[in-house]
Amino acid sequence: MLILVAFLYIVVPIAQFILFLMDLPFFRLFDTINYFFAIVSYYWIFNHILITIKIPFMQKYFPYDKLVKFHVITGTSLIITIAYHVLYKIFAGKMIDLLSWGLLILFAGLFALAILWIEAPVFRRFRRKILQKTKQNCPV
Repeated sequence: MLILVAFLYIVVPIAQFILFLMDLPFFRLFDTINYFFAIVSYYWIFNHILITIKIPFMQKYFPYDKLVKFHVITGTSLIITIAYHVLYKIFAGKMIDLLSWGLLILFAGLFALAILWIEAPVFRRFRRKILQKTKQNCPV
């Protein structure tokens, strides 16, 4: 399983990233980071879909119980990469399209909901505070 995950989420994205850069006449550092995040984010989203739908024969190759931590880390990384993309566009003076805003709001909202169920690496204290406040306000 480790070889399959490494191939799908390290080898293939890096190969695609290198091939993408070879096709460009020139590029800057922040452009390169933006392209890298875009390509890797595609595979992280694919990972989330594979883990979430739990297809029985795929459980053999991608067992959900063993990939929960990976799922949380890539989910947190997705929020960071999408936020970077929006900030990159703002600082580069490019217009932010509706798709970028939509993705930022969608993933930030889904992540905000997800941290109530699963502890994300950076948001443990935030999660505890929210859950404690909801227990105090809950009449049950």
